[in-house]
Amino acid sequence: MNRGVKIDVVVDVSLVGGYKLLVDNVMYDSSVVSGLLKLQDDIDHFEPKGEIFEVGTVLSVGDGIAFASGLNDVMSLEIVEFSSSTFGMVQNLEDGRVGIILFGDYAGVAVGDEIRRTGRIMSVPVGVQLLGRVVDALGQPIDGLGRVEATTERLIEVKASGVMARCAMAEEFMYAGRDVLIVYDDLSKQAAAYRELSLLLKRPPGREAFPGDVFYLHSRLLERAAKLNDELGGGSMTALPFIETQASDLSAYVATNVISITDGQIFLKSDYFHSGVRPAVDAGLSVSRVGGAAQIKAMKKVAGTLRLDLASYRELEVFAQFGSDLDLATLAKLERGARIVEVLKQRVNAPIPIKKTNHYYPEILVHIDKTSDLPEKDELEVVIREFKAQFIMEND
Repeated sequence: MNRGVKIDVVVDVSLVGGYKLLVDNVMYDSSVVSGLLKLQDDIDHFEPKGEIFEVGTVLSVGDGIAFASGLNDVMSLEIVEFSSSTFGMVQNLEDGRVGIILFGDYAGVAVGDEIRRTGRIMSVPVGVQLLGRVVDALGQPIDGLGRVEATTERLIEVKASGVMARCAMAEEFMYAGRDVLIVYDDLSKQAAAYRELSLLLKRPPGREAFPGDVFYLHSRLLERAAKLNDELGGGSMTALPFIETQASDLSAYVATNVISITDGQIFLKSDYFHSGVRPAVDAGLSVSRVGGAAQIKAMKKVAGTLRLDLASYRELEVFAQFGSDLDLATLAKLERGARIVEVLKQRVNAPIPIKKTNHYYPEILVHIDKTSDLPEKDELEVVIREFKAQFIMEND
């Protein structure tokens, strides 16, 4: 339907220039005065875009460590940038200077170079994009598959949740309700590297030249492992740290620290390994501080007697090295203990499920006791291998 158009023209000198057009209650303003008012408002609310940041000067550099002055308000673990585009992390906060751990190639860093704060605390990328990837300690890929397309980052140091949440610190997958296993291989090497860095940073050494906060270094790492309550998603994280001992010395500083933090330890003995006992678990030094609360009833029943049998055998084995005249009862215990050790041996990548272990263990013991006439170890190995194949492998 055609409608007529009526145009009313009014001259308004206050507009200075331009026009205002009103169509169906919609005002189109292209006047000079409106433009001037808009410009005045922009000037009044103008904020300069220039960057303001704190800078310092490199005092010394070497062995991956730099000392700088002038960064009076820098934070611990803050990322700093050198004039050569090299990055570092602030580790020491001292009077008049800071100690910085350098990342990557630091050949371009020299004394007198400018260094500036970034205001960013050390963080790493997190998320499902990391699954199946191999990354370094900073979350950067080292598997040759390109960059990690993670959209979220998490600070490496955050305030822990309350103890009622059954969690000290957790990571992205645990808070997403998933069950996570994280393996640290190994913390003794990490502690040695931390000791070297601390000595380069001129920190006072303590026992075995380790810095005083080496216990805190491991506790704040391992206490991230937890089981969250349902309100926080019900996720969990299990930490499995490795420690290398020197000459099987469990009383070493790092070993005792980690043992005191964890819920138990499995001690692997090199002597057992070289003698063919694999897995080379020392039942006497392997301890669970959780106890039977984490075991099923069948496992508790089997493990209790088995542990005593192994402990008795290992004790007699040491005693037998110092004497040749042993009574028949001792010889029988030694022979029976050797057979139990043979039974517990496992081939690589051939684990036996706990259900089958509990079910067939009584029959295995009876079978062992009936082979008391086997004088040679090789014959015993054949018998046990045939028994496993007949009673265990056939029932997979």
